Amino acid sequence: MPGQVPFRDLAVRQLVKDVAYPDIESSFIGIDISKNVIDASIFCEGAPIKDFPHAVFNNSHKGFGEMCTWLKKNHVVLSNCLFGMELTGSYSMELEKFLNARNDQ
Repeated sequence: MPGQVPFRDLAVRQLVKDVAYPDIESSFIGIDISKNVIDASIFCEGAPIKDFPHAVFNNSHKGFGEMCTWLKKNHVVLSNCLFGMELTGSYSMELEKFLNARNDQ
């Protein structure tokens, strides 16, 4: 049915919420990584994927900071956020380090 979230998306969201963040409402951010840019999309329960907020940033520390600013402007609480991204070796390593460092603050 149009406008409904596929069962698999709801099942994954519930599993992650139950296991990783059982006591808080979380935001889920999907990131596609390439050599020069990262594409970030905010999962919005109940909305079709094509309507998820989406933005593209440089694959650099400056771009990572811009992504965090964009997420905050979209009412994402970074401390309650789960990021999903492909592990692409050197292309994803710096973003992973950046996000882990923010989590430790």
